[in-house]
Amino acid sequence: MIAASWTPLGHDSIAFAGTFYGENHTIRIYISNTSDNYQGLFAKIGTSGKVQDLHLTGIINVGNARMVGGIAGDNYGTIENCWVSADMASSHNSIYDADLGGIAGWNENGATIQFCCMTGNVQNTGGNSGVGGIAGSNDGTIEHCTFYGSVSANDSQDSKYVGDQDGTENDLRDTYDNNHYSYASGYGMYAYAYKFPYSVTVNNIGHGSIQTEAVGEYGVPGTRAGETFTLHVTSGSVARFTIDIPLQGQNDGSSYWFVMRNKNITATFVFYEDRPTQSNGTEDDPYLISSADDWNKFAHNVTYGRNYSGQYVKLTNDISVTTMAGGYQDDDNYQPFSGTFDGDRYLSKGYPGQTHENFQNHRDINRFACVINRRFRPPIGNHSNINNF
Repeated sequence: MIAASWTPLGHDSIAFAGTFYGENHTIRIYISNTSDNYQGLFAKIGTSGKVQDLHLTGIINVGNARMVGGIAGDNYGTIENCWVSADMASSHNSIYDADLGGIAGWNENGATIQFCCMTGNVQNTGGNSGVGGIAGSNDGTIEHCTFYGSVSANDSQDSKYVGDQDGTENDLRDTYDNNHYSYASGYGMYAYAYKFPYSVTVNNIGHGSIQTEAVGEYGVPGTRAGETFTLHVTSGSVARFTIDIPLQGQNDGSSYWFVMRNKNITATFVFYEDRPTQSNGTEDDPYLISSADDWNKFAHNVTYGRNYSGQYVKLTNDISVTTMAGGYQDDDNYQPFSGTFDGDRYLSKGYPGQTHENFQNHRDINRFACVINRRFRPPIGNHSNINNF
């Protein structure tokens, strides 16, 4: 379930009094720039309320609000076997504690948080205490919980787990241990988050696919810090990739591996589009472009680094296009077309918003001709030829 802009269930005077079974599913919420107190999936959980077996992720970035937690802003009941993987931030600054916590903002007297894991970071840029990885403030019981993230606050906190501690703490941890994993085996969501706290998200652009080394039972390709994680290319040819962590190694574009850190990882792979299988790209058997779709695939390949050097491409039909082939990926990364393109006197038009006068002064165009009203427009490398327009 995804909530683009989240309004907490209940409010400060109406608490959730039932039992919420997450059934090991994930809810993604987005809370941003609010000054309303009691923020979280639930505003307040009552004394008879219970939330269990749930994974919560997303973004929780409030303004001057207090009583803010992933599962609940204020908890009088029980939160059990839950995993929060959202970063949390607040700018609260008043005479009151921030009460900003990964699982609950405030765990009240008589309330319990147990077998819960927080893998995001918690930050308050204001000047208050009451900022913790599990709970901002605790007057109840917190036990058998794990916090893998970091806490950032201007005021001193009692611990990174609980900012203002007046209740009971037992077995709070920030590292993995096999004995604890076995002990927690009856709490599946927590045990999984404890052992595999960080995920690897892979975005594919173009025709290709990536398989992660392992996918957990909840559909999350999880691992933990210090372990080697491998991405396997199962189809397609990789044009380029970005991974927000240094690579440990790669194998001829077929696999990539890195050592996990204490954070979630995002990898983006751009694949070349397929070239026509019936052509060889030679002068006698050039790659053929007969439609806008063919052009788009060709343009995608040039833009992402396949320059067609020494190869031949031929237009076989009048087409309208809106995509430029090649150009600058950034200030220092220019992608030219370096092959031979034969327009064969066909018309390519489209590319809206440009005139012939624009082309003469545009850095992407000076090195290629352009086809709009019988002009052709991808960038040209030093060894390119444009014929028959």
